[in-house]
Amino acid sequence: MAPPFPLERFGRMSENRPTTDELRALIVEILQGATDDDRWDRLVGPVLLVPIWLHIKSNWDIDLFGETADRRAMVKAVEIVRGLYPHARP
Repeated sequence: MAPPFPLERFGRMSENRPTTDELRALIVEILQGATDDDRWDRLVGPVLLVPIWLHIKSNWDIDLFGETADRRAMVKAVEIVRGLYPHARP
């Protein structure tokens, strides 16, 4: 199943395990494309690798900043990206 947005912009994500920086860039790209707003780069925090016991289905988490509506939008983008790439590499 091909993702609904162009991943070519992020280069070849080796072995389907993108880096934490690639994941963050993809989340920002989704949000900017959906809203035509460039403030997302300030609101989306770093993607952090976490032990698998914290997230059974994923090894990364992210800090989200902003108003409640902004965080809701970010959570939806994170869910999309986590569905495509549950495991990241450093």
